[in-house]
Amino acid sequence: LTFGKQRSGVAVPVTVDPHLRNLRPLLEQAAGSRHDLAMSLDTVACAVVVDAALFDSAIMNLVVNARDAMPDGGNIVVRTRVVDFPGGQEVEIAVTDSGVGIAEADLKQIFDPFFSTKGDLGTGLGLSMVLAFATQSGGTVLPESAPGTGTTMRIRLPLADPAALAETAAGQAALVDADAAATPALSPDVSIDGLS
Repeated sequence: LTFGKQRSGVAVPVTVDPHLRNLRPLLEQAAGSRHDLAMSLDTVACAVVVDAALFDSAIMNLVVNARDAMPDGGNIVVRTRVVDFPGGQEVEIAVTDSGVGIAEADLKQIFDPFFSTKGDLGTGLGLSMVLAFATQSGGTVLPESAPGTGTTMRIRLPLADPAALAETAAGQAALVDADAAATPALSPDVSIDGLS
């Protein structure tokens, strides 16, 4: 069995901040009424090229983990920013909780399939799926935690090339135009049901 791979759909440009705003109602529902979910989004119109369904699933997994780390309630913050590095730029999506934190020994194993800090409540597959999504998208996941200080999980994904995005948009527009041109028009003498 391989747990490091997920079945991938079509990778498309996703503008991160608006996409997360649209996802917010589902994230708030997953967080539950005892937890406050806040967003601090700072990538403006930056996009990443990902499978949108897997992106949503990864963020949902992190929010659910944050919720479970705070059984008595607490705060969950979803943040975005652009990170510079020598080879270019990445978009970072970070999910932070104010929970119990993770011991250093456990932190080294959190991406292992079936490893869970939740005891019988966890499957141990959520974070391995998050890492698989990030890796397949050309990125990574960076955990940061210590007992009593809460946890931050940072997904970093390559920033989409604006020129490539423009080319993709132009190609999609051309396909729409071609489909429209190939669709025959109804004769004015023929009714919708084919009767004259």
